[in-house]
Amino acid sequence: MAQPMGKLEPIETGRGPAKVVPLTGGSSISPHETQFQPTSRIESLEDQLSRTVVHAMRSLRPKLDHARVVTTEACIYAIDQSRSIAKLVRKRAAEIKNEHPLEVLYGITAGAFVLGVAIRIWRSSHYEPRS
Repeated sequence: MAQPMGKLEPIETGRGPAKVVPLTGGSSISPHETQFQPTSRIESLEDQLSRTVVHAMRSLRPKLDHARVVTTEACIYAIDQSRSIAKLVRKRAAEIKNEHPLEVLYGITAGAFVLGVAIRIWRSSHYEPRS
């Protein structure tokens, strides 16, 4: 059930009051006012951390772009090679099927028999009848 607004506790934040920044005219700003002066050690560390992150991103951007290009080229090459190999295998299988149709049929039959025996052995060792 909902509580009345008076019973709710106010939410406290860890921040203090906001810093008041005076408004000045455009050309009347002195050089010492334009530089950011941190008011606490935490603000100084935040500023240093943000500059470090910006510097790291600037230095890593070219390397990331290069890695993306190299990876894309490698994927394109792998896809082209796999397509050409698949085409070659299909062509060779068609040749063998046309030249030796009975041998292909014997191979399929033998493979099906071996697979059936293997499945039967596997099932018998994994599934025991319950009494």
